[in-house]
Amino acid sequence: MCSTRFNPDVFTGNNGYQYPDQRQIYAIVPGLSDNPVAAYDPIYSADYGNLSSVSGAGSRVYLNGGNGLAAGWYTLLPAQYAMLPGGMRVVEETGAANPIPGMNQKLTDGTLEVSGYYGDALSGAQSSSLRLFTVQSQALVKKNPTSR
Repeated sequence: MCSTRFNPDVFTGNNGYQYPDQRQIYAIVPGLSDNPVAAYDPIYSADYGNLSSVSGAGSRVYLNGGNGLAAGWYTLLPAQYAMLPGGMRVVEETGAANPIPGMNQKLTDGTLEVSGYYGDALSGAQSSSLRLFTVQSQALVKKNPTSR
């Protein structure tokens, strides 16, 4: 099962990535979200240098709640951490223009679309632009590991 930004299907037209724009895929784990910095594992963190760099340490996301997701700040982790108990896969929908504040809807496959912000747990800063994220439970990731 794949929860990284790389696509296990070598025949895709995305040069080995799940998304043509090569966007990063993250995980959130509610029990680890009180930590100001991401857990570091040399294997899982290989493609996530930004999370352990000086400028990227403390990266987090605020997600609006609803449909089983608690509103709040979540520390961003490498995508493989979505396989930990309670873990979820998070991807920014980079093509979404003007997301609705407080948006939280459940798609037919169970994926949540929520609005939110990026932030920094160490400095307390947060982005001023509202973003749209898809959030998938561990069960959804296991069911369709290359979805969305």
